[in-house]
Amino acid sequence: MGTVYLAEDASGARVALKVVHPHLMSSRERFAREADIGGRIRHPNVVATTGVDELEIQGKPTMALVMEYVEGQTLRSLLEELGQVPEELCRHIAVEIAKGLDAIHGKNVVHRDLKPENVLITRDHVVKIMDLGIARVTDATVGLSQTGTFIGSVKYGAPEQFQAIAADERTDLYALGLVLYELSTGKYPFGGDTVASVVRRQLHEIPRQPSLLNPQLTPFFEEVIKTLLEKDPEDRLPSATALIDLLETGEQSEWWQERARVIRANTKQPLRRVRIPRETAIYGRDDELRKLRSLYEQAKEGQGQVVLVEGEAGIGKTRLIDEFVGKLREDGEPLNFVFGGYPPGGAATSTRAFASAFADYFGDQGAGEALADMPLLVPAFDALLKGEPPPEGTEPLNKDSLQAVFVHATRSLAAESTTIVLIDDIHFAPEGGRALFAALALGLAGHKILLVGTARPGVPEDWIAQLDALRLPLQRLGPKDLARMLIDAFGSERLARDLAYQIGAKSDGNPFFTFEIIRGLREGRFIRQKSDGTWVRTQVIDDIQIPSSLIDLIEARISDLCEDESHLLEVAACCGHEFEPRLVGEVLGLGRIPALQKLARIEKTHRLIRSVGPRYLFDHHQVQEALYAGLSEPLREE
Repeated sequence: MGTVYLAEDASGARVALKVVHPHLMSSRERFAREADIGGRIRHPNVVATTGVDELEIQGKPTMALVMEYVEGQTLRSLLEELGQVPEELCRHIAVEIAKGLDAIHGKNVVHRDLKPENVLITRDHVVKIMDLGIARVTDATVGLSQTGTFIGSVKYGAPEQFQAIAADERTDLYALGLVLYELSTGKYPFGGDTVASVVRRQLHEIPRQPSLLNPQLTPFFEEVIKTLLEKDPEDRLPSATALIDLLETGEQSEWWQERARVIRANTKQPLRRVRIPRETAIYGRDDELRKLRSLYEQAKEGQGQVVLVEGEAGIGKTRLIDEFVGKLREDGEPLNFVFGGYPPGGAATSTRAFASAFADYFGDQGAGEALADMPLLVPAFDALLKGEPPPEGTEPLNKDSLQAVFVHATRSLAAESTTIVLIDDIHFAPEGGRALFAALALGLAGHKILLVGTARPGVPEDWIAQLDALRLPLQRLGPKDLARMLIDAFGSERLARDLAYQIGAKSDGNPFFTFEIIRGLREGRFIRQKSDGTWVRTQVIDDIQIPSSLIDLIEARISDLCEDESHLLEVAACCGHEFEPRLVGEVLGLGRIPALQKLARIEKTHRLIRSVGPRYLFDHHQVQEALYAGLSEPLREE
């Protein structure tokens, strides 16, 4: 649209001077009028327009906006740096943009050109909307068919802008939905080779679910994005104020409670997903998947089943169950799936995994309906699921009643549909947690329940014996399955064949170790990705230098952290396998955006952590264990 210069005004203050290309100036009067409108908006989240100037360039008259001079990073640059922006940072950015839009809309102005290039995060970590006033001027003077430089606005235009329907504040909310979709998934949903193809997709196509591109997104945030991207403005949120209230209230909002209830009723599925990386398809587990399917079919007939999936760290226990449940859903099986897990470090309560699993399923509606036969225990059970003490004057839960309510709640779910309960990492569970698992195993006879536990070696044999469970050990991948996985990872049979022996020898068939080796090859630039997505070797690889064990590899990755990064992850390790980034930032005296940006860069550069909705997980339990083990007890306590 023009060129921006760093300039000084008459007082010597620095300003940004945006000079519009002369060929776009068909109406100086309109430009001045719109610039005046923009100049009346003063808000911390909007780059201020301080004046308008008339210039002559190569004998042609044109206009220039005088704007507040701001230094920082655009959202486009942030996305290019991180690949995907963690959800918690997306939520914060969305609230700040919405505050700016609310101020703009309060002056009866529609921005109409909101996009990643037009939002800046300043050096003081303030989110600011840029180019207010430009969009309204250029919309009136530039047709869609005339421009290539205007494609950015076309990409983020709402359907009504292409249908001669008046734009209003919901038009800007649609653009914000596209920005959030792209930030959170790393993908723009309506790509095309021409302006016409982009417009056609905007008008008629529903974007892929964001969670299919980023499984770590929460159902709440995904639903917010989907609502902002509704084709009909009437189906979107009504205002920027409504969006601010919704994001600040989050999962506790009435809007989400109603949406969650409808989603649960319509799909019979949990709202939280298994949050694990899916870098390739799963290989070498056909026999195990068949055994799980057989157990499911028996459970479906009312013959409750228990299975313990066993294997070393990184072998793919949780990934196996994720694949199994995914295949059942693809087959249209009407099932309930609830899952939770125990963190390492011994800090978990006995009910930790079970409470998180059922809290996700029942939500804020509580378990009153599922526990209709034991109403006296419902208040204490609902409080447990929320992590709160039982209300005063209500019946507390003792060991026996605790086991009874979990068994009864599971049976209640199974009365609706076949129910799979996954308790992950049971080797980390305290004795009370294993007792709760055993109680559920003994109570599923005659019910449509498949109870699954995952564990590393070393779980007490006497405890396993009382479960009457099928033990499903996972072995390391053989050469053929490893080769298939490498072809999938590289997109190249030739590169996979060339490196299969070296990677196989170093990883010994452990999938997690294999992916770590591949990551090292990418970061060391021994291989590079071509434009078609496949990978090729860039130099001779005589020997893959990799530590001899998984824990050595993790410790080597930790040693690459700078001091600030180490401090962040050491505090996080004291919180557990899953941690709240704002709490970690507060402990270290960091502001919200700096803490989130540092964590995002650690995720991008070192792959030691993963964003999961508004929280973070360590990429592997042993990462948290290694960091935690390296701290003195006084430092852990502090």
